[in-house]
Amino acid sequence: MKNIITTIAVLTFCLGSYAQQTALRLTDYSNYKIFSGSTLTISDSGRFVWSENRGGDYETDNINSLLSDSKEQLQFNSTGVITNGSRYFVTYNPDNSIATTINMQWDGTVYNNSVRDSLTYDVYGNQTISKEELWNAGVWELNFITIDSFDSNNHRVKRLQQQWISGAWVNSALVNYTYNAAGKQTLSEIFQWSSGAWQNAQKDVRTYDSNNNVLTQTLYSGSGSTWTEYRRYSNQYDANNNQTQYVIYYWMSGAWKEQARYVFSYNTANLMTQRIFQNYTTGWVNSATNIYIYNTAGKRLTDITQYWRAGAWENTTQLVNSYSADNYLTTEKTQGWDGTTWNDSTLSTYTRNTDNQRTYILGQKSVSGIWNTTAESFFYYENYTTATGINDVIQVNNIKAYPNPFTINTAITFEMEQAGNITFSIYDIAGILIKQENAYYPSGSHQWLWDGNRTSGNNVSAGVYFIALQSNGQQQTQKLIKTQ
Repeated sequence: MKNIITTIAVLTFCLGSYAQQTALRLTDYSNYKIFSGSTLTISDSGRFVWSENRGGDYETDNINSLLSDSKEQLQFNSTGVITNGSRYFVTYNPDNSIATTINMQWDGTVYNNSVRDSLTYDVYGNQTISKEELWNAGVWELNFITIDSFDSNNHRVKRLQQQWISGAWVNSALVNYTYNAAGKQTLSEIFQWSSGAWQNAQKDVRTYDSNNNVLTQTLYSGSGSTWTEYRRYSNQYDANNNQTQYVIYYWMSGAWKEQARYVFSYNTANLMTQRIFQNYTTGWVNSATNIYIYNTAGKRLTDITQYWRAGAWENTTQLVNSYSADNYLTTEKTQGWDGTTWNDSTLSTYTRNTDNQRTYILGQKSVSGIWNTTAESFFYYENYTTATGINDVIQVNNIKAYPNPFTINTAITFEMEQAGNITFSIYDIAGILIKQENAYYPSGSHQWLWDGNRTSGNNVSAGVYFIALQSNGQQQTQKLIKTQ
């Protein structure tokens, strides 16, 4: 790989008593694509620098959300000139919780400091303060602060956000949370500071069934001291707690009106086999469906998309996957339906090392039945010795996001084998950290809600995002899709 990235200083953190094992961690990647003609040219690249016992890889962690001690990501134009670049530095506390993050941006000549976040925690590991500073005229200046309060069960009950204006903290937003006996959020109320008083902004009310599945979610908009309903979501579940129906309502003329719904089907292994989307007019009308086929290991082989036309389902596209003998993804192929047969469209082929980590991705497009190379990606790793706390191993499993895609907010559900601290980090498609929280959870099943807002309280636009759940240096990620 060409040395197109300058060396980044290594930041270190303290280790206690740890057991050790050897693994591989990602150090560099580079992506190539065709800007014009048929020549592959580098489009973006990245380098990750890790402290001694920290690591991550491309397979289990989205590349944009990898929290190494430092990382650098570059974007290039068709002539190989850097058009955008960012550096990201992280320091950690002895318990592996994040202490500070610093983001730097490329101005065409050099890197400049941009944003610094400093995090504070309580004795239970709950993130209580997130302070944001902006770089201005060679110094860090206070900009924004988020203060969280927790109850005796370590549930967040209050969030206060303030802006630094003219040498003082000025109220910006306030959120109050309420929970049921099972620890599920039943109410959140968001207020905005205006004219020296808190004004209603948005309210979220939820109900649950006896298995703690969300039955209804009702959203209210606020004005002054009043609340007005505007959106409701309702859910149904089968005996295995699989979601079978998701209905969207809107408020009109003093009543809830159906707008759209998803209907889900599952096989005996509780894998989703079909998702149907319907609109409501004078009744439910089919719109689109996805049909899913799996292998015996539960890996998805085929995802067929169909649209409802002239009273029947009509094929449009399908995604076909293949796997190695040990069920690692080897190819992803898209095909289009011409009314008679499936025609190849794109193909991604994955090459792996002996640890089954991706080292190479070949992207191709079918033209007149011939596969033409359109993109290549290279990934490089190094050996390192992991450090796992002997008495502090925390496993986070079964991470799911619901709804996903989502329009307002999405709930991240997960299971913990034992109590511990979890850091939730939201990244945009460019890998920029836009929100981060830390909280302590007992063992068992839990839920964390993302309201679709940045740390500043501003709502994000429609697009692809990633959430990373981190605990004791281990990380798992989930892709999120926000729609209009």
